[in-house]
Amino acid sequence: MKVLIDARMVEKKVHGIGRYVVDLVHGLNQLGESVSILAHDKSALEFFSPKSVRSVLTTSVKFASPSESVFLSAVPGLSEFDVIHFPSFAIPLMAPWRKTVITIHDLIHLKRGGSVAHKFYYNTVVKHGLKNCGQVIAVSNWTKEEIQKYMKVPSSKITTIRNGLEMKWFDDRHENSNSDPFTIICIGNPKEHKNILTLLNACRNLWPLLPLLKLKLSLGGAELPAHWKITGEEKNKIEILKNISDVELKNEILTSALLVSTSTYEGFNYPAAEALALGKTVILSGGSAHGELTGNKLKFYGNSKNTEGLMEILRSTLMDPKNEYPTNTNLYSNLE
Repeated sequence: MKVLIDARMVEKKVHGIGRYVVDLVHGLNQLGESVSILAHDKSALEFFSPKSVRSVLTTSVKFASPSESVFLSAVPGLSEFDVIHFPSFAIPLMAPWRKTVITIHDLIHLKRGGSVAHKFYYNTVVKHGLKNCGQVIAVSNWTKEEIQKYMKVPSSKITTIRNGLEMKWFDDRHENSNSDPFTIICIGNPKEHKNILTLLNACRNLWPLLPLLKLKLSLGGAELPAHWKITGEEKNKIEILKNISDVELKNEILTSALLVSTSTYEGFNYPAAEALALGKTVILSGGSAHGELTGNKLKFYGNSKNTEGLMEILRSTLMDPKNEYPTNTNLYSNLE
């Protein structure tokens, strides 16, 4: 079978959808399948394991560019493949639809603060592609329900396949004796839906009670935004993690007391899954796909904007790590 996967987003540091594609190609290779990729040039091969890619179909069409859907439709050679996988919202206007599979991670550009152009694109190009393609993949049941509701795609056409983790995240599944009992780590970015200000405000309220409390923030390479109005004293209690590798990130999680995600919208939360795989305590907001994670190290504080609730669960957990909070045991018993 000849399979083509759109890998145009795999550039420089591999993260997000690029990470999804690299791991997918690697997984297919382990199953004995070599696939072809759609990329800007053959330099993309450096991000993939040797011999896992059969060939490279090149195109000058940039990922997530304004005219992408039009020019992507004209890429020669697409019809030669048995399966064509577009792993994101970046899809053509026209394609060999019966052969096409589309993965949707979330609909945030449509639902949360997307521009008029974003919403128009989702309601036309994306909706058209999802209705006509051969199969749709959702990375969580919550995302599947979003696709059904907003894109009007029947449930029978959507398969939930959750994102997996590389084996390296399971190598050190134990309590780390060198972890700082008063350090919290949060991995996200300054965008509003990541809601990191709620965590910051909870820490502000806790610092007089817990002066040893430290906050490690990975903001996708960004600095602390000026409008967060962080004082000099507060900056002394905050460490910004910039441009760190997966190995370094793994160590930062292991040496922290717990990981917190206050996000208001997640199709799948990679950092939470990684921390759980490492055996660390994870505190999550309620809602979106967070409810599909589970485990005895997982705690929910409810509404994502509930600063007081987050402050209380942080205080209790840091001062008494054995304190039990209700965990979600009625959904999925493991990470699939």
